[in-house]
Amino acid sequence: MKPIDEKKVWSKEKLECDHRLAVMGMIQQQIDMVQGLMERHNELVKAPLHYNMCCGLLDQLKTHAVAAFHDGGATAPQASTRDDVSYFRFPNETLGL
Repeated sequence: MKPIDEKKVWSKEKLECDHRLAVMGMIQQQIDMVQGLMERHNELVKAPLHYNMCCGLLDQLKTHAVAAFHDGGATAPQASTRDDVSYFRFPNETLGL
């Protein structure tokens, strides 16, 4: 049985991790670009509900795009727990209206 060259294995894992982080960074930049465009031109909005839905979708995309590159998605960042969310919320949480 031949011993494994630990340096080669570690180098390959490190390179793969760096590549994954670079791709995740590029995806995050593109999401931020779309978000910035929408925010800079929000005075042109004619359908606020759809604008707010896009805000929520961008938040979800940020979370799931990162989670896609981790085993099982277990290391996805937690969703925002703040009360002042900028996207659509139902006014009556009991009835769902």
